[in-house]
Formats: sequence, structure tokens, C-alpha cells
Amino acid sequence: MVHIIKTLHFISDVQWRSVPGYAEFAKMIITALYMEDLQFYEDSLKKVAIEFMANPRMLSPVLQIVYKKTSAHNFLAVSKTMEMTA
Repeated sequence: MVHIIKTLHFISDVQWRSVPGYAEFAKMIITALYMEDLQFYEDSLKKVAIEFMANPRMLSPVLQIVYKKTSAHNFLAVSKTMEMTA
């Protein structure tokens, strides 16, 4: 998916359902984001989640998971979340 996003000029024009394996990949990423503690997200998971948010239909689910895991009282967690989602 990262390769597809990097090689296309108009991400909004991608028919995500037509990308082979996309549904399985989407489920795997959402599950990984949900299961892992925010502070232990691997760099590769962060990069894929950021690229994944290029799909407008996946933006909201990814942000909901990440923001629910962020404590407003933990400055470092808030900072990392903002960095990841900005």
C-alpha cells in the first residue's frame, strides 16, 4: 500500500476496494493499532498508519483508535499522537 500511495499522484482517485488484499491489510492495521499500547507502536506501524489515513474512509477509524489511547494528562503521549496524526 505504501508503494501504491507513493507512486500515485492523486490519492483521492484510488479505488481502494480494487487494490488486491486491501481489505485484509486494513483489518490487520486496525487490529494492530487497537491491540498495541500507543507508546509501543513500532515506527513501521506509525508510517503505515499515516499512509493509511490517505484513504478518507479509514481516516476516522484510525484517529478514533489513536485518540482513545491518548491520555490528556500525559504530555509525551499527546505530543506523540499529535506528531503522528498531524
